Amino acid sequence: MENIKITYQSLEKYIEDFGRVNLVRDGLKLSIYFAPNLDVYLAINGGNNSSFIIGKDSALIYDYFDKLYNDITNYNIYPFNEKEILNRAEMEERDYHKVLEDAQRFYQERRDLLKAKAKWSDLVKDGVINWSSDDYDRDVAPKFKIEKRKNAYIITFLVEKPQNPLEMGLFNYNNISVRVRMSGSRYDPFNQTFMNLYTNLKNLALEEGQQISIDEYLIRQRVLKGEDLKKILLEK
Repeated sequence: MENIKITYQSLEKYIEDFGRVNLVRDGLKLSIYFAPNLDVYLAINGGNNSSFIIGKDSALIYDYFDKLYNDITNYNIYPFNEKEILNRAEMEERDYHKVLEDAQRFYQERRDLLKAKAKWSDLVKDGVINWSSDDYDRDVAPKFKIEKRKNAYIITFLVEKPQNPLEMGLFNYNNISVRVRMSGSRYDPFNQTFMNLYTNLKNLALEEGQQISIDEYLIRQRVLKGEDLKKILLEK
């Protein structure tokens, strides 16, 4: 198994913020792109049921997917910022402990609402993220799922064949694209995490002289000793 190669392509005829991050491994390409319609898309160039492995062998890329996964599965879309609360208490000349108590209660109530929405929409089920394209009804939409393993995340793209033959022509079964609307998504506000993912990966692709993490180093050492990289990454 090859290491992941990351590149960034800007859409030159538009504002330079719009572009595409490409992750390539073993001939399979996972693209995350920000389009001029202000939405994010995830696409893969393989056929139905294609899986892309994001592993600790590419630790910086892995870390951004790890953040996305944890923010969604822990319902941490609006992080709790104790320093900001302290500053607010000082500005309003209020008792810090009272402000902190109110903020913690509000934060927990908001997380409970997000948890309920994730369950109602089937976004998170048994630790797996399931995202159906915002372009279509959920029962026929192209989708991807993100599963966590010990050393990797597996992103699998799926298109379930519609019951209605008239809908068959809607989808490209060889190049599957899933839309994440930044406005009007059925999964709002979890859509924000994918905009963050795109921005972080774009910045990473444009950096030079990237350092490796201890996890990445240890995996490389295991590969040098003859272990199979794919088996390492898919350990449970």
